Amino acid sequence: MQYSNRSLGRKMKNKLALQMQGGLPEVEGVPMIGLVSRMDYQKGIDTAIEALHLIGDLNWQAFILGSGTTDIEQAAEQLMEAFPEKVFTKIGYLPDLAREIYAGADMFLIPSRYEPCGLTQMISMRYGTVPVASSVGGLKDTITDYGDGKGDGFLVEADDAQKLAERITDAINAFADQKAWRKIQLAGMRKDFSWDASANKYLTLYKELLN
Repeated sequence: MQYSNRSLGRKMKNKLALQMQGGLPEVEGVPMIGLVSRMDYQKGIDTAIEALHLIGDLNWQAFILGSGTTDIEQAAEQLMEAFPEKVFTKIGYLPDLAREIYAGADMFLIPSRYEPCGLTQMISMRYGTVPVASSVGGLKDTITDYGDGKGDGFLVEADDAQKLAERITDAINAFADQKAWRKIQLAGMRKDFSWDASANKYLTLYKELLN
């Protein structure tokens, strides 16, 4: 189902459809974590898997999609085996399913060890899906860390499973207050990553240099 910042309440239907597709309990109030990525060392998927193991006793679900290094693929599948009521893992490159995850998840996990720019966080925010990401490279440049009631995502030190688990927990706790969560979603949806916005920033900079 398509939606905008004026119809964000309809996002729940996407979430329920995603839960059904993954064979997960169809519960509205449980936060859904999405993860779509190439499964390799750079993307930090092994760190994410370890972090999710650490918070296994909390109330959450996760839908994981990706392919890459065999041992990381296997670890993602083992996570599903360990938490069959919480996790669905699909190995493969499936763009249509990726869009469904962006649309249906409540938060999006981006645990990269390094990331020159990245589009994942921009896509997730456009769908009203709050990023939980490493504070590196383009992720740090495009996500405003949430704190004191302001921000559009949750940033964490890269390659630290314990700290990532703590930040995911922060996001889960924030999700419990749906009024505050809606503000976080809308803050991300309102960001403008277009070339028009970038061009205006460059033009402003050039004018300042000329003066």
